[in-house]
Amino acid sequence: MKEFGEEVGVTHDEVGVLLGEMYRIHKSIEGMREHFKGKVTKHLIEPIEKFVATDISHARQAKDEYRNAKIQLDAAESSMQQACKSSNPVEMFQAQTQYHYAHRKFQKRLQYATNAVFDVLSRKDFEIIGFFLEYIREKELLVSNSMVELNQFDDFAKRMRTYAEECGKHQQAEREARALARSWTIYERYRTRYHPLVKMLSSPDLHVVNAICVTSGADSNTVLDSIVRVLDAHKETMAIIKLGITREVEQTSSAGSLFRGNSCATKLMSAFTRMTGHAYLVSTLKHLIDDVLSNPDGYEVDPKKAKDEDVAQNMIKLKGTAQMFLDSILDSLSECPLPFRDMGRHLQAEVVKRFPENKHSSVGGFIFLRFFCPAILSPDSQGLYTGSLDTKQRRPLILICKALQNLANGIKFGSKEAFLDELNNFIDVNTADTISFFDALVDCPPNSADYTPLKTLDEVESTELPHIHELLVKNLEKIAKNLVQNQQRELIPDLASLLGRLTVLSKVDPPPRPSSKPASSGDMGPSPELAAASTSAEGTSSSSHAALSSSASPARRPPLPASRKPLSRAPSAPAQGIYRQVGQ
Repeated sequence: MKEFGEEVGVTHDEVGVLLGEMYRIHKSIEGMREHFKGKVTKHLIEPIEKFVATDISHARQAKDEYRNAKIQLDAAESSMQQACKSSNPVEMFQAQTQYHYAHRKFQKRLQYATNAVFDVLSRKDFEIIGFFLEYIREKELLVSNSMVELNQFDDFAKRMRTYAEECGKHQQAEREARALARSWTIYERYRTRYHPLVKMLSSPDLHVVNAICVTSGADSNTVLDSIVRVLDAHKETMAIIKLGITREVEQTSSAGSLFRGNSCATKLMSAFTRMTGHAYLVSTLKHLIDDVLSNPDGYEVDPKKAKDEDVAQNMIKLKGTAQMFLDSILDSLSECPLPFRDMGRHLQAEVVKRFPENKHSSVGGFIFLRFFCPAILSPDSQGLYTGSLDTKQRRPLILICKALQNLANGIKFGSKEAFLDELNNFIDVNTADTISFFDALVDCPPNSADYTPLKTLDEVESTELPHIHELLVKNLEKIAKNLVQNQQRELIPDLASLLGRLTVLSKVDPPPRPSSKPASSGDMGPSPELAAASTSAEGTSSSSHAALSSSASPARRPPLPASRKPLSRAPSAPAQGIYRQVGQ
């Protein structure tokens, strides 16, 4: 950036000198002004006050005495007229004597008052004009001397004025930058208002998520779906599920009990697979489920329930249908969502560490127990079938699920369900292909689940997060009790504070997005030009002013005429502090 001094022809070293000279001029004119005030007081104010206090007061006193004499004369005249009516010569004599005495006093006071007033009037104009002439002369002297000083500094003043204007523009730019930064901060705070809530929901321990689900009652599945969408939009779901898988494997006592509980991580995994794999389920299973539901007869293989049906023929039909379901699943690997494959890969890697013999059954338990079988068993709740199922329709789906689940787990049917023994042949025939499917399923690079989230960040912030916030506020007391029961009391203050802040922000209008992002923090401080000029000004001392007086002054400021020289001049002050005032 071009330096201010170079733009206006003022070097940084000269700034302090110029400011010091301006200060000297200011003090000089201030001294002249004080001298002028003294002259006005001496030659105008004090004489006028003296004239008012002596001459005018004397004239007022004479006027008052004249008025009193006039009152006395009127009283004597009234007494004389009364005496004349009484025809008493003595009273008439006394009244006449008193009247003439009062008349003589009246004439004397009239003459005295007339002379005093005339004297005041005759002197007033002349003396006051003289006072004001002296005032005008002193005023003209002040203006003349001030103009001489200012004219000599005209060039410096112009350059400093230009310099100040450039500083003002820079400061205005800084103010606008600070205002933009404030607007951007307000906008960012509002835009990221839900980030602390997302961070709390994505805590690896899932204490808050678990408390929400436990206290939501019948809405727990809906709330869990909202949480999955939020975490998925923020790319947190896979990390949490993987951590949940690792902990599940570490804490389980046997491979057979893996993911058969109802932990929060397991719920998240089931909800996530169900929501992200819906299209996969539709393309893989829906047409087969529709066929079964359209004709649910001929699948019962339990002799106790078959009644008059041909159980052997039903078993053939059941095997054939189960084979069609299995074939559709085995042929669908290319359509399998990458997150599923990544979860399967991670699950197998963790299980093998503790239970090497369950390398394939762990993947089968995941993909079938938590995904395919729930969809087959309850297609109406998975969005694969419209309407409700009766017992007759659901029975073949249950039997198909049993066949597929045992195949995935590598477990044959035994005495517990002896009527299904013939399905063991189905298991033997398809075990190799199923294991190959599991191997291919998990054969993907680590962390390869690069996919499009269920909803965008804007969508979850406008729908899902406000819903979760509202539910948290509604059930806060229950959630707090659940956290206390799980020894997580320390989360309650942070949760309450976060909800209070979100409640306030939910009632304000969204701030507009600033037209541009603010500059970096380094651009927000004082410019290098101002810093350099400030350093220069602060380093200037009285010697700088002396140098200016000895070099610049003779060429720019000739001596004043003797009659126009100011009475006093303030000594030059250092420029530090003055520069700060100009900068402000």
